[in-house]
Amino acid sequence: MRRRWKDPADRAVLWAVVLTATSVGGLLAVIIAALTTHHPT
Repeated sequence: MRRRWKDPADRAVLWAVVLTATSVGGLLAVIIAALTTHHPT
């Protein structure tokens, strides 16, 4: 069985991964910004 990225299910998984990575990245950016603001060097 060969899976194609053109299949809706595979594209949904791909989008889920992308959105999750974006959310995690944004969350980390917010945390880093908060830490930097609360603890200025």
